[in-house]
Amino acid sequence: MSPDASKPQETAAAIVARAMTAYERHDWDTLKALTHPDAEVEMLLLEGGATHGPDELSDALREAGTGIHQPTATSIEDVAPDAAAMVGRIRRMDSHGGVSDRDAVWLSVLRDGKIWRSRVLASLDEVPSAYEEITGHPPHR
Repeated sequence: MSPDASKPQETAAAIVARAMTAYERHDWDTLKALTHPDAEVEMLLLEGGATHGPDELSDALREAGTGIHQPTATSIEDVAPDAAAMVGRIRRMDSHGGVSDRDAVWLSVLRDGKIWRSRVLASLDEVPSAYEEITGHPPHR
């Protein structure tokens, strides 16, 4: 048995929590390391658009730091072995210069232990259908 086989695998929620901590600390290298090379991360600051890959994600978040962009997490829970939902709020400047503050849910689907797809949802009720749309199958634990 290899040494890695006996080590418990990190949960999706733990990986998403590490990515959020890296974001909060502006630790772009760790955030990039936790992001899949083929990542597509939907962001409200992009008005519904998405970043692609680790470099584009960290560049967008770095640029967001020059304005108002404050996501906060109140909980992060596994929704499948390869996915977690982060529940919280997002305070941000919109394209018209106004500031919005709203509840948000971020669904992150992992591939190879890294964030591969992330979607912003209005509620936890949307998680199962969003997961199925991304992966092609319903979530299972």
